[in-house]
Amino acid sequence: MEKIKKLLTTKIITLSIAATALFSNLVYPCQSGDMLRIPMGQKTTYYRLSREQIIDNVQRSLVSSGLFTEPLIKYYRAFKRRINPQDGNFTVVYGGAGADISSLLLAAGFTKAYFVNNHPVSCAKLKEILRTWSGVTFSDYFIDYGIVKRDSGVAGTNIIKSGIEALLIHELFCMGVRQIEVNESANSIKFKLLGDTVQREIVFVNADIKDLAGNKTFSSNMKQGIDCYFQKGAEILPREYGEYISEIGEWIRPGGFMMLSNYAIVDKGLMEYYDPMAFIGGSFFEYRC
Repeated sequence: MEKIKKLLTTKIITLSIAATALFSNLVYPCQSGDMLRIPMGQKTTYYRLSREQIIDNVQRSLVSSGLFTEPLIKYYRAFKRRINPQDGNFTVVYGGAGADISSLLLAAGFTKAYFVNNHPVSCAKLKEILRTWSGVTFSDYFIDYGIVKRDSGVAGTNIIKSGIEALLIHELFCMGVRQIEVNESANSIKFKLLGDTVQREIVFVNADIKDLAGNKTFSSNMKQGIDCYFQKGAEILPREYGEYISEIGEWIRPGGFMMLSNYAIVDKGLMEYYDPMAFIGGSFFEYRC
């Protein structure tokens, strides 16, 4: 990684959408996690899982389900080692999130995340789907979603908009999650990773990120209230940085991060790079990979 602008407060990290760079030689200390209960004959043996082992289990589950490749997972986990190595309390806003829970968990980790989407998420529909959900599903729709996400790192809105609730549940089950708590009044879900004591929450915000940045009440409530803004594979959003990115910078606590993929679709699938620094000012520096 190359530091290309002076470090002052918030850091900007540039994400490659479908990178294959490996950072497997990076090592960092683990924090103790939960104890996993494993019955063995008449006795019960307890194994204490580290934070690293818990995410290792998620990684294996994601690869075996076909949702990720190992090189891409290693790429994302290298970012997490930089911004949230202990997997501690961490609040994130994900702009244009779709159903992409797994990428955010691997690249940033979170205890609370706001998923901002143009395509509304219905918690009532989530509850209804969960009543009949039996496990990781391999119908054509979920296979297509997995292939697109595995090969390009993101799934387009044409796939997401036809079944975002089902895809959110699919993502969680592919991560090894089996217990999901849905709160309709808060429009949110809570869950724990296998072997973990940490409860993680996702609040679904049904809005355009540009409109949300311009909402004075929301921005006032969020001011210096998050650790990271995350945006990956957002199709056209980088073309519109001037309409929202500086306002979002006000939401981030001093020392926090922006993690951005700065390529946007311009014509018939062609992509162009857009520099957010022109709209943010001098109080940031950028990491490139």
